Amino acid sequence: MKTALCLALCLACCLIRTESLSCVPGGQGCTPEKEDELKCRNGTVVGPCNGCECAKDRGEECGGPWGFLGQCASGLTCRRDGPHFQFRGKCY
Repeated sequence: MKTALCLALCLACCLIRTESLSCVPGGQGCTPEKEDELKCRNGTVVGPCNGCECAKDRGEECGGPWGFLGQCASGLTCRRDGPHFQFRGKCY
């Protein structure tokens, strides 16, 4: 019984670890200087780790795990390939 409980606990810890997000601490966020440096034609968005990223244009890939494939520009929607929030999609 103890062995089964220990095994279940270890398995649960492994599953939790594979679904977690780790960002590098000390990021500066999305500052006006960073926005100017990126020179994004569709504007900027704040990424999953609080960094500044260029917004995606129509037809570009978006979504994915924790949104690492990017976010769509204003007025566009990320249509995902499936119902799960971590599926990848395209901006329309």
